[in-house]
Amino acid sequence: MNNEKKPLFKGLFYKYIHYGSCAHCTIRYPHSLAFQGNTTAFVEMEDGMNEAGLAVGLTMVYPTIVAPGLNAGVLVRCLLERCATIEEALRFLTTVPIASQQTIMMADQTGRIVLVEANRQRVQRVESTGFLVATNAFCHPDMQKFNAPFPVDDWQAGLRRQTATKAMEAGKPVEEILAGRHGFMNPRDVDKDTDTVWSVVYDCATRTTRRCEGSPARQPFFTDKSLPR
Repeated sequence: MNNEKKPLFKGLFYKYIHYGSCAHCTIRYPHSLAFQGNTTAFVEMEDGMNEAGLAVGLTMVYPTIVAPGLNAGVLVRCLLERCATIEEALRFLTTVPIASQQTIMMADQTGRIVLVEANRQRVQRVESTGFLVATNAFCHPDMQKFNAPFPVDDWQAGLRRQTATKAMEAGKPVEEILAGRHGFMNPRDVDKDTDTVWSVVYDCATRTTRRCEGSPARQPFFTDKSLPR
C-alpha cells in the first residue's frame, strides 16, 4: 500500500492510497467541489462522495452502442466535481454526450436515491423511497433492448441483483450483503485472476465512508472521515 500527499500546484491538492489494482483518492481544487472516491485510473472515478453529500457509483454494462463522448468513469468524476444534488446531476447527464453504457447510482443529503441507466441514445432514471439495486446489466424495460444479445461475462449480474434485492427487503446490514453472507455477491475467479477489489458504503447525511480494501468476504470495513468539509 502506498500513501502519498502532493500539492499539484497552488490551490490543488490530492491524496491517494494505492492498494492492489485501484486507488482511493481525496481531491480538492479551486472552483470545484472537493470529493473522495475510488478508481482504477486516476483521471476518472468509479464511485465517490463530495463535500455536499452527493454520493455516486457506477457499474459498467457491455456496450452495444459506442459513440464519441464521456465514458462512465469520467461522468462519475464530473458529477462529483460539479453537482451538489441529484437534481443537478440529472441535468448534467441529460446535457452531455455519453460514450459508454453504464448504470449510475446516486444519493444525496436529502435522502433521495436515483438510479440512472444510460447510453448515447437514452438516459433512463428510476427512483425509490426505499432502496435500489444495480449490477452489470440494464433492468428498466425501456433499456433492456440495449443489453448484449449474446452471452457476456457480466460476473453473474442477475444472481447478484437477486441476492442484494432479497437481502435488502429482509433488512440485512449492507456490509453483510456485500460480504456475501446472505447469498452470492463476490464473483471470485482464481483462473481469471478476478475478485472484488474494494467495497464502500457512503452515509450522505454524515458524509462518512465505510470502506473495505479488498474483498469484504475476507477483509474488514473501516470508517473513513477524511472527506473535506
